[in-house]
Amino acid sequence: TQPEKTWFDSGDISTGSKFAHEIEKGIKDTALLVIVTDSYSSRSWCRKEVLFAKHHQRPVVIVDAVQEREIRRFPYSGNTPVIRWKGQAQDAQGVVDLLLREVLRHAYSEESLRQRKREGDLVLPAGPELVTIVHHKKDQVVLYPDPPLGPEELEVLGGRA
Repeated sequence: TQPEKTWFDSGDISTGSKFAHEIEKGIKDTALLVIVTDSYSSRSWCRKEVLFAKHHQRPVVIVDAVQEREIRRFPYSGNTPVIRWKGQAQDAQGVVDLLLREVLRHAYSEESLRQRKREGDLVLPAGPELVTIVHHKKDQVVLYPDPPLGPEELEVLGGRA
């Protein structure tokens, strides 16, 4: 079998390239592994990577590696699986396992929902949130996998899901 291709922003962007374009291009067909540290949310490009992944409906997994405190959690990093990094040898295997499960869940959900959609329906491989549906029509039917959103989330989305 072929090994999975990895893409790492600081290693795969050529000198002189348009940074934003290259990051978005790199995220369009990948799963995003986000390693949240104490200073993660203060890094604008880290936040933009999450937004690109959400915009392109890519799987995202968060590794919580905060040591002391996070002054502000980036609000658009929610609604994704999170695993705690404790610095143990087995942590890496747990991260890889979770990322692979999320990639498979994402692909299965997307394909399963596409088979059921009607013309004009919006298919989301993860639950809808403001950042993923804000640019779609308010009355558009949104298909997404379980679990269903609660009434408080539906209220925030303003009837969009």
